[in-house]
Amino acid sequence: MGMPAKDMTGLRIGRLTVLHRDESSRPGHIRWLCQCDCGALTVKQGGALRLGGSRRPVQSCGCLIKEIARKRVSTTKIAFKHGMTDSLEHRTWSHMRARVRHLPQYTKRGMHQPWYDDFRIFYQYLIETIGPHPGPGWTIDRINNAAGYFPDNIRWLTTDANRRRKKKS
Repeated sequence: MGMPAKDMTGLRIGRLTVLHRDESSRPGHIRWLCQCDCGALTVKQGGALRLGGSRRPVQSCGCLIKEIARKRVSTTKIAFKHGMTDSLEHRTWSHMRARVRHLPQYTKRGMHQPWYDDFRIFYQYLIETIGPHPGPGWTIDRINNAAGYFPDNIRWLTTDANRRRKKKS
């Protein structure tokens, strides 16, 4: 038989205070009810609360990692939520950036830097000038192919019309 479980009641680990052994514990898998500084109650495995090998003990109910992530997001320029990641406009912007980054014929022509840096600026320009993405079967087109993705040089064009246009040039 193994060692008896150490009573962890009252211990403070990171932001957690161990309240008592959880009723759902079973031999070898002792769980503890803890209260986090944020007020949340959480059940944690005893092993997760103690240092073990290269692993660090649990520090909170999960609020700590969320807090750290929020701080990282607020200090980076591009990490933001705009809720449009699945939109046709965002997909268009993402593909434009990829072409400019990876394809030499687009790289040398470039892209308006504020658009490249921030989808929201690109989206605002679209809405105010050429309108939202018309839907499937449409693509962004550079009016003057010798220039890059810049204000007054983009428009929506059907994919068929864009293919025909490419064959001419």
